[in-house]
Amino acid sequence: MTKQSAQGDIAIDQVDPQGNFIVIENAGSIGKDQDMKNWSIRRKIDSKEDIVYKFPDNFVLQSRSCIRIFSRNGSISLVNQKEALVADNIPTWGTDSHMITRLLDANGHENAFYDEKFQ
Repeated sequence: MTKQSAQGDIAIDQVDPQGNFIVIENAGSIGKDQDMKNWSIRRKIDSKEDIVYKFPDNFVLQSRSCIRIFSRNGSISLVNQKEALVADNIPTWGTDSHMITRLLDANGHENAFYDEKFQ
């Protein structure tokens, strides 16, 4: 079961079931690019410690586009580096029975979440 929500144009579009990548989408109209400086992804898997990824300071998510953020292990088969970032410090985004992925803006406010439960 998956529940997801977003507070604006920036959303978590997809989370790979194998823990290889997370896709963030900017559904904003043309010209509504989003500076992602100080934005982060926090992923909670069951009761384990949060996995945290901080976007590069110079990263801007163009309007009407997506970015795929690969874990270190998931980036091995990376095809198009233009549409991807690699979280070198995260071996895997991880999987288990309950995963909550949050996208936090520069002020630490939750901008989007993606809640998955497997039985």
